Parts: sequence; structure tokens; C-alpha cells
Amino acid sequence: MSPRIDGRSAGETRFAYRALRIDGSEQRGEVAAPTLAGAREKVAILGLLPIELQGVAERFEAQGRIPVGDLALGLRLMSSLVNAGLPMDRTLATFAHVAPSSWTTQRLDALRAAVREGATLGHAMRDAGVPLPRHVRGMLDAAEAGGTLPSVLSDAAQLLEESNRQRAALRGALAYPALLALVGTVALGLLLGVVLPRFADLLHEVGQQLPLTARWLLGLSQIGLRWWLLLVGVAAVGSSSFARTYAADASFRRRVHEALLAAPLLGPVRFAAAGSRLTAALASMLSSGVPIATALAHCAHASGDEAIAHRVQNARDAVIRGERLSQAFAAEATVRPGMLQLIRAGEATGELPQMLRTAATIEAEWCAARVRAITGLIEPSLILGFGAVIAFVASALLQAVYAVRPA
Repeated sequence: MSPRIDGRSAGETRFAYRALRIDGSEQRGEVAAPTLAGAREKVAILGLLPIELQGVAERFEAQGRIPVGDLALGLRLMSSLVNAGLPMDRTLATFAHVAPSSWTTQRLDALRAAVREGATLGHAMRDAGVPLPRHVRGMLDAAEAGGTLPSVLSDAAQLLEESNRQRAALRGALAYPALLALVGTVALGLLLGVVLPRFADLLHEVGQQLPLTARWLLGLSQIGLRWWLLLVGVAAVGSSSFARTYAADASFRRRVHEALLAAPLLGPVRFAAAGSRLTAALASMLSSGVPIATALAHCAHASGDEAIAHRVQNARDAVIRGERLSQAFAAEATVRPGMLQLIRAGEATGELPQMLRTAATIEAEWCAARVRAITGLIEPSLILGFGAVIAFVASALLQAVYAVRPA
């Protein structure tokens, strides 16, 4: 792992500890480690008995999350201050007076302290509890390595603003389908959990039984009523275990992201969005004169996708061996074919940064259009799906009604 400016290796996190010395007195401090267990081991190596360990960023969780809109506004303000020629420490001191209130004084103090210690801005924000998305942190790290921080701060703010607009539009588009799903689920629950069992009791009283289809549905409803608490518990434990593994294991995250990229409908959108972020960050660094191999090393995680980041690293190795960027990206399936055509055109004309920027814009617009199209399909799909299920249940109930014969 490559060392960072602040003395940490890639993937390490700062942990605050409270520990006992040999004489029984208490000592507090911070260590950097990739995991909580690693931090505990480092404290023990210091000859201390750890009694409390906590990720530095966790201190700020009680202060509430920073809304995406406030995150974007904060980055845009920082971009303006850095563009004005202020050094980073002065920028953060001025930013403390104009930052949105959700950034909080404690977060801003921690941010300034981490930067003074030599941390990159992206890592300082993580340690200060500023919840930047992974791909935005990657963009900031790449920008600081390439000296393009002012422009990338603005690009990151624009990315967050667009993400916030898309999220708001998605919530609005999904509001009615969600209500429809809720009403349909309640209706199915009443049919299967109340109406059908009463029909069964009625038929049993007159010495008859439900038809096969109705008996099958009744069996499913009884399983659900009997085991719903266990099923919910298993789902909760499984989700929690998945979240912990996802957060701690980079190889597991990569496998998950590979599966998402291969998924129908979602996969192409995710692939294009990752390609857009990657090429935007790469264009910024190449425009500043950063060598392409160095730019690729820093831009890999700007895609926000571990699978794409792994492909970029493989493509970087090919570029170092002498291959063109377009050839390396094509061999690793790093971006979509349309982007490859633009990259080839940029290589042929010597305008690679501009073509990368154009490709990023086109992919972002394609993603937005595709998301709108997908969300437009959700409502009719739900109507058809619930209609089919309710029609099936209703037909089973009608069969039960027609099965009632005089004794």
C-alpha cells in the first residue's frame, strides 16, 4: 500500500483510544489502522491496555448527517475560496464563517486540525465526519495529487447537486408506486390472512374443503402468519451482516459491484455513471499536466465502483507497458463502447482531456435519461404485477364460493 502524506496507508482510518498504562493511569490518543482489531493491536504494542476504541468520524454521528444539498454548497464555497488564491488553512478558517450550519463547529475544527497534520482534504473530511460519497473522496484525492483541487471541488459540488436533483426526482416518481405497493400489500394480506381462512372455516363446517388452489394459498398465508417474526429477524440479521462485511471487505465490495454491473436495467446505468465520474476526474488531471499513469492511479476510485476501480488499475498496468488508453480500457471493459470512440478520437487529435470531458457529459446525460425511463416503468409494472396476483387470489376465492354445494 502506498503511504499517504499524513503517515497513513491507503484504506486506514483514525481511531481514538482510551487506555490504561502499567501504573493504572489513563492515557488518550489516536492511532491509524485499517480495522478496529488492528487499532486495538497497535494500542497494545504501545504497552497500553485499551478500554475504549472509536473511529474518529463516529464522534460526529450524534450531530446528525449533513444533507446532500449542504455538502454540495460547502464544496462550492471551498472551491470559490481556493480559486481566490487562499492557502488551505486560510480557506478552512474563512469557510468556518460561511459554511452551512449542518457542518457544525466541531466538524470544522476537526477538519482544520486534520489538514494541519498533513492529511489530504478527502481523508480530513472523512475523519471529521463529513459524509462524502466514496467517489467524491476519490476525486478530491486525485485532484490534490494532480494540483487540480479548485476545479475538482467545483466539479464535485456539481456532481452532488445533480445527484441531489436526481434523488429528489426519483423520490417524487416513486411516491405513487410506493403508495400503490403499500395498498396492494395490505389488500393481499387481508385476502390471504382474513378472508380466505374464514372461507375455509365455513366450508369445514358444512363438511367440504377448499379447492386445491385455495388450499395452496391458505398454506402460504399460514406459514407467513406463523413465521413472520422469524423471517423479519433473519432478514434483519442478514442485512446487518451484509452491511458490516460490505463496509470492511474491499474484495467483497468488488464482487457485489461486479454483480450489480451485470444486472439488467441497473447494470448499464451504473456502468455509465461510473464511467462518467472516472473520465471527468481523469480529464481534470490530464488538463493539469499530470502523467497518464499517475492520473489513472489516483482516478481509479473516483468512479465510485470497486469493480471499475480494479479494471482501471489493470488498464494502468497496460498503459505503463506502452498500450494506448483506449486499447487498455477496451481490453478491461472499463467504459462503454461509445466512450471508447471519443477516447480514440482524442488520442488521434491530441485533445484527449477535452474528449474525456465530452464523454463524461454525454454519459451523465444518458444516465439521467435512462433513470427517468426506468422510473416511468415502475408504476405500470406494479399495477400489472399486483393486478395479476390479486386476480389469482380472487379466482381462488371464487372457486371456493362455487365449491359450496348443498349437503
